[in-house]
Amino acid sequence: GVKLHNVSTGNVSAAGASVTIGGETTFYLSAPLTQTKDVSATFSAKMKGSITKDYSAYKLTTNASVQDLAFVFGEGVADEKYVSLKVSWIEQATIEIVKKDDTADVNLAGAVFGVYSDEACTKLITQMPATDKNGKSSVTIIKTQDTVYLKEITAPQGYVVNATATNVKLVASKTSAVTVENKEQLAELTIYKEGQVLTGADVSENGTVFQYENRRQKNAVYNVYAGADIVTAYGTKVYSKGDLVKENLTTGENGSVTLKNLHLGTYVVKETKAPDSFYNGSEEKSVTLTYAGQ
Repeated sequence: GVKLHNVSTGNVSAAGASVTIGGETTFYLSAPLTQTKDVSATFSAKMKGSITKDYSAYKLTTNASVQDLAFVFGEGVADEKYVSLKVSWIEQATIEIVKKDDTADVNLAGAVFGVYSDEACTKLITQMPATDKNGKSSVTIIKTQDTVYLKEITAPQGYVVNATATNVKLVASKTSAVTVENKEQLAELTIYKEGQVLTGADVSENGTVFQYENRRQKNAVYNVYAGADIVTAYGTKVYSKGDLVKENLTTGENGSVTLKNLHLGTYVVKETKAPDSFYNGSEEKSVTLTYAGQ
């Protein structure tokens, strides 16, 4: 199964064929990956070369006024010269990754991983292609160590980078497959309620001027609705526009209330009950939660 690739001529020999190459030829040998188990770690072959002439050069010096003379004598040489060739086979291994959502059985495109030689993931061997629509990516590397480490460089759109390194055991001529999950980028929405509070009054001959300041208020109640269709990062609709997302959110002592783990998108906040001693104007506000990148 061994082939000789003559770089100088561009020719490739048939597998296992005897070959003749001239001096100063650049070449390399190859063997199918499946054969690395069938041959020893090194492969030796005897290379035979013939030299048909030995040449000797002589210079005859006369004097300063006459040009020197050069003579070259050749004589036949019958013996053959031998040189040994030793080949160390390069072992290759393939790494395949499948990228999934951590909660849904969905494969994710667009994830880019680096293959590193160290567990701290500081020494990059190669960068893998981005995962395809089936969430898959693969790369074949030279096996110089038993274990390499995968770490995500770029997460799929709408996801958080997975900062955990994944060990992969390399097996020569085989594929090592791993599955790595990503968390969808979710968001928080915090609602603050402020209202004017009487803090004092200035009394003068012209009358009384009351002084107010805005302070945060507790016991304001809100409902949150989908301001548009809300979809997950992988495209599944969670809410239709107008759907109630959460009701009866009530501001606490600090005048705020937070709604967590929202899918990205546009929401409408509507006040359903004002704080004590305040008027409820059924105010609505729209807010869009967007992906901020990696």
